[in-house]
Amino acid sequence: MRFVIMGNSAAGVSPAELLRRLGGTGEITIVSDGMSQKYVDRSAG
Repeated sequence: MRFVIMGNSAAGVSPAELLRRLGGTGEITIVSDGMSQKYVDRSAG
């Protein structure tokens, strides 16, 4: 399964972290107009 989250602020990062805590293994893409990368999925192979 793939997940797309809009925004890389706390409102975007929180759902991504929750997906992983709940055992989600799908691809997470965070879309943002910002220049910095605030979320890095460390659990991805």
